[in-house]
Amino acid sequence: MKTFLIATIVLCCFSGLSAQERTDTTRIGEEMSQTTPDSALGGQTGLLQDTVPQSDGYYQVNDLHDAVPFAYPKVNQKNIRFYKRVWRDIDLKDEQNAIFAIPGASLMEGIMKGIKEGKLTPYNPEDDGFKTRLSAREGEARFTDSVLVPIFDNEGNQIDAKMTLNEFNPEKVTKFRIKEDIFFDKQRGKLETRIIGVAPLMTINSSAELADAVGETPAFWLYFPQLRYTLVQMDVSDPDRELYDMTMDDLFVQRKFSSRIVRQSSPNQQMQYATGEQSDDISPDEIEDKIKLYKARLWRNPKGVNADELVTKDDDYIRAGGKGETSVKKRKAESKKEEGTEQEQ
Repeated sequence: MKTFLIATIVLCCFSGLSAQERTDTTRIGEEMSQTTPDSALGGQTGLLQDTVPQSDGYYQVNDLHDAVPFAYPKVNQKNIRFYKRVWRDIDLKDEQNAIFAIPGASLMEGIMKGIKEGKLTPYNPEDDGFKTRLSAREGEARFTDSVLVPIFDNEGNQIDAKMTLNEFNPEKVTKFRIKEDIFFDKQRGKLETRIIGVAPLMTINSSAELADAVGETPAFWLYFPQLRYTLVQMDVSDPDRELYDMTMDDLFVQRKFSSRIVRQSSPNQQMQYATGEQSDDISPDEIEDKIKLYKARLWRNPKGVNADELVTKDDDYIRAGGKGETSVKKRKAESKKEEGTEQEQ
């Protein structure tokens, strides 16, 4: 009996040790499955989250496929007190406008892509009032040249010829013309400039034989509110130029471009050209000066208000009367007196 009890105790101890060993083995196996790659475990899953590659690097290009432009604040025409229409030319050869001509992501490439996809409607260049629409084929044909291509038979003999359009080269477009309105909204107390239309300019040559450029003319006009839906999906972010989260639409809305005024017009006034095309031509600088002068006069003092009597940030002025309060007029008089004494000395 004593021998039987000893044998039973030894058997129980051995079973417990075997069970503990199996538990430790299972736990170690689970830990290895979490830290060992799938290929080493024969396709088993359970990788640590931070070991799975989520992206290639820390900077990713913005996905603007579904981006839409922000809406302008609504303006009541009854609140407009100052109005002027201006036409400007943007020269892509200017270093400040180089971002519009980056190969593969240029403004012209985005426009032609939008026309082909039916997202943009070109309008007749003879009238910038957006009245006569052009088809996508007509819009593309404005920039393509035709060439006579010979047709040969199997023996290499020319049997015919046909006219074929050359492939469009966006680098040929070096200027854009924008039509914009400048107005003062008295309700919001703000002078705004809003672009109405954009037109790529094509070069006018004197003849087919002589490729001498004699000027530029719009190939077609694009309605800017519609064009914004294409521009907002074109990312132009460039950390080297300190442009972050920037789209082509932002460049126009924030006016990050250099331009030159070519003409202007006002309600009930004859159009004035800045290129000498008409007898009443006007210089671009003169037009710019008029606009700047109006901006400077927006917040001038009303009639009867003397600027010397106004409180400035340098005045020791206390609203709530009390001890230590100093009169503004007295302070200004003392200041003038001190200046006069210094000049006499």
